[in-house]
Amino acid sequence: MDERDQEEKSHLKLVREVFDIGGHEDIPAGMEHPALAASWETETMKTMKGYYEAICHRCRIGLEAVDDEGRRGKVKKPTKIRTKSRGVAEALDLPCLCKEKHVQMMGRGKELKEMQNYEEGFVKILAQAIYNEMEKQWQKREMCAIMVAEEMNDNEVKEEEDKGKKKKVTEEEMKMAKDHGAEALKVVAKLHRQLGHPHNDKLVAALRDAKMHEKIIECART
Repeated sequence: MDERDQEEKSHLKLVREVFDIGGHEDIPAGMEHPALAASWETETMKTMKGYYEAICHRCRIGLEAVDDEGRRGKVKKPTKIRTKSRGVAEALDLPCLCKEKHVQMMGRGKELKEMQNYEEGFVKILAQAIYNEMEKQWQKREMCAIMVAEEMNDNEVKEEEDKGKKKKVTEEEMKMAKDHGAEALKVVAKLHRQLGHPHNDKLVAALRDAKMHEKIIECART
């Protein structure tokens, strides 16, 4: 078994499994290889489904080198991104716009190896795209939680209290219950847990978007 077969049977198949799990769980996954890498032509990669792809010419994001004559210039070095996130693919779909000649890297193995590290421009674009994707996931989660809260009735609230969650009522909670009503406090507390304990501003915005009762919104604000 040659090195490529071994890579396919271990690393690439693991990557594919992660993509498949991400698809079922609505969790974005992503991978990056040089655009001309032989790994893209393996059966494992060719038969994958349900993803977005982008080609990023790294001259667009600041990759440079010094040529044989000592002049600094941009390096094209295309890399391919495969991802479950449409936003990530769109952000990193960066074709070359250069008019000048690129620095050729053929036969410069040591420098090419160093270029496996992402440049700052690539990292910033990817980080922002991932953050935007996280925001979208949070919005989906918040809407699901709000729909659950809207269907809460007195029995469900009682069940929630009886699940071993007896805790000492603080003076602040007593004041909130007095100011906004006990039911509003219960709904806000449950939503706050379900949404992963977001900052008050985000919780209030989510409740306003869902057109929740003003008492509940006021309770969330405090």
